[in-house]
Amino acid sequence: MHVIDVNNHTVTLYENVKELPIKRYVAFQKYVLLDSGVGGDIDSIGNHFSRLFQFLANRLIDEATEETKNLYYNLFMIMEEINPTSRAFACIVHKIDDEIITGFSEEDVKRTVEKLAEIEITQRHIEEYVDNVKKKSGSDLKLYFPDLFAEELELQFYQNIKARILAYEGLLDDENDEKSLKVIAEVDLFLAKMNKPNCFDSDTQQNGEIQLELQFENLCSSLESNGIPYATTLTAFEFYSRLAFLKRQTENLRKSNRVPGS
Repeated sequence: MHVIDVNNHTVTLYENVKELPIKRYVAFQKYVLLDSGVGGDIDSIGNHFSRLFQFLANRLIDEATEETKNLYYNLFMIMEEINPTSRAFACIVHKIDDEIITGFSEEDVKRTVEKLAEIEITQRHIEEYVDNVKKKSGSDLKLYFPDLFAEELELQFYQNIKARILAYEGLLDDENDEKSLKVIAEVDLFLAKMNKPNCFDSDTQQNGEIQLELQFENLCSSLESNGIPYATTLTAFEFYSRLAFLKRQTENLRKSNRVPGS
């Protein structure tokens, strides 16, 4: 646990996947997803316009339409003073002073945000800690469970960035180099498609938050149907450990049942 002192108050926080209960981690991820896809501050508006122009430049009309919706949701959240980062932070608060925070439903999270505002914790502090937990949990899960958290798309991203840099260097020698211009256009299209916006329409099952919740429930059902009970009571580390074990067990069983020569 990580403890911070704020104006004569102490806030105790979960700081890694070995401590974080899986249900809290999923709630944390939900608000992180909302922050990256919609956002709740003025800076996010600029990001939406940047992506919108990128989609339009590459004639990705469906993506541009979804991005426009997310821009609207961003403005709505600013007007309603809903900040996804603050809510993500609230999900990983263990206790404030001596009061243990047990709930993390939407209303519970809202009340925790209000309590944190009362003790005047700064937004900078909130954003820094959320970013640290997000990065550490992501890197730890990739380290412990590479089969579950593949880096294939991330590798493609860096390969394409490298190709674009090399192509740009080619243009420095010849600004009309058609090969370099083609590579840059192809990489820009790849990056635009990779940056496809999530849907946050509340009236559709394609909503990114709903998809995250359904995926989690399906994983819990899969574990429990394979003799691993009480999946929702585990820490994030324990949950993914069992999921990785089940995946390996299933793959080994499939190999043993494979017909020779098939």
